[in-house]
Amino acid sequence: MVGLLAEPERLRVVSALALGASTIGEVAAAAGLDPREVVRALRRLERAGLVSREKDQLTLHAEQFKEAARAAAPDDPAAPLSPDPATDAVLRAFTRDGRITSIPVQRARRRLLLEHVAASFEPGVRYPEREVNAILRAWYPDHATLRRYLVDELLLDRSESVYWRIGGPVEVEEPAPERISRVAAYGLVRDGGRVLLTRLGRSMHRGLWTLPGGGLDYGERPVDAVVRELHEETGLDVRVDELLDADAELYRDGRHDRRYEVHAVRFLYRLTVLGGTLGVVEVDGSTDAVQWWPAEDLPRLTPLAERVLRTGRLSP
Repeated sequence: MVGLLAEPERLRVVSALALGASTIGEVAAAAGLDPREVVRALRRLERAGLVSREKDQLTLHAEQFKEAARAAAPDDPAAPLSPDPATDAVLRAFTRDGRITSIPVQRARRRLLLEHVAASFEPGVRYPEREVNAILRAWYPDHATLRRYLVDELLLDRSESVYWRIGGPVEVEEPAPERISRVAAYGLVRDGGRVLLTRLGRSMHRGLWTLPGGGLDYGERPVDAVVRELHEETGLDVRVDELLDADAELYRDGRHDRRYEVHAVRFLYRLTVLGGTLGVVEVDGSTDAVQWWPAEDLPRLTPLAERVLRTGRLSP
């Protein structure tokens, strides 16, 4: 923030906006600047988020000053200044309250410090020399020396008094997980004190037992899907008696080879067996076994089956 307001033109523009000016013309008159100077200053202020423009109306976001003051508060001695231990040690030795006290003589330490300073420049942005100087003065009084080091270490490049960042670590945000919607139908099938379960051979719950059922094909009704899935996974023909519950849940599959955020919509039906031979019919499906289990001696279950069989409900 100090570097942003180090140039007189930008400081005058901010002052005019703080005093009530709201257009380029009003700012120019209040600040005693040429409108072109106002436009140049506004470009940098807008890019930093201190000023916004809607049509011809300008807005100063004065709350940024409070945020900057909080950010500039003395660091907690126990809090690391960098997630990298080597960089943290250098910053503690050669900076105080966010300013460089001296530049390390040893090149390896100097490089770590300079990479930290280089993070003040956004990759892909071209900075005029006076803007670079203002930013570096906020770090170190001898901004020219600091600027030369950044260029020599191939962290900044320049051409005709314009600078841009070319080196140093860049934080890369992890891509958001792929979002998937899945609609499925499951069946609760009982035979006296037994319940019909299938074992998952391929899924994030591999090896666990669950209620038979699965995803709907495109255009398929849930009641038709549960009949089809029951035959494929258990070999049995069933009748749909009633809808017990319908619910949705959001969960993540964060394994290293797949990052999904799944919106799972589930229908649970009570079913009656009409006939058939017990055994997995579907080839290369997710089910690798089917079995009747005593209700009082159930195997390891998926979260879905746990909720239905141990609490009597589908909803999480």
